[in-house]
Amino acid sequence: MKLRIALVLSLALAGCLPPPQSTMINPAGFYASGQTGQGQSVTVSVQAAPGMQTVRDAASPKFALTPKNDYAKAIQSALVKGLKLQGYAASEGYSTGTSMQINITQLTTDIVKGTTTDEVHAQTRWELTIGNNTYTFSKTMVRDIPLKAGEEEASKTVNDLLGQVISDVINNNKVQQAIASPVSY
Repeated sequence: MKLRIALVLSLALAGCLPPPQSTMINPAGFYASGQTGQGQSVTVSVQAAPGMQTVRDAASPKFALTPKNDYAKAIQSALVKGLKLQGYAASEGYSTGTSMQINITQLTTDIVKGTTTDEVHAQTRWELTIGNNTYTFSKTMVRDIPLKAGEEEASKTVNDLLGQVISDVINNNKVQQAIASPVSY
């Protein structure tokens, strides 16, 4: 009897474990090597709107995850890597050549608690400016994860989402044209 009570108590307490509180941002784009850029020089600058993560909502079974690293820098590095693979002479920061400025206006990652699985909801929105051209990229991803999943599972979802947006940016014909001719008339 004591063993049964101990087993029931341990299972009940295991269900009370808090979900992960943070996520490690380390996106990888989904792009192939190519020569789209033909050596065109482009500098990439990524900035994040301050305080744009969601806050914990005590009234619902949703838990917000906060990036534990400099996610703007991680996204910037992944963009530069992807642009280089496409044949651009890409660099980080501010420099000569075409300037690509990205303002991340939204990056939210929540875990919604379920009964058989949890869901990770990740959403991002970027404003990208090259010369006089501004583009908006946004994407949402919802993925089932095991109950009581750890940071690794949640991080994978947000990194996959960001990787898809990076690929969308790099492979976008209008962005490629804007890099080649940054001033629109």
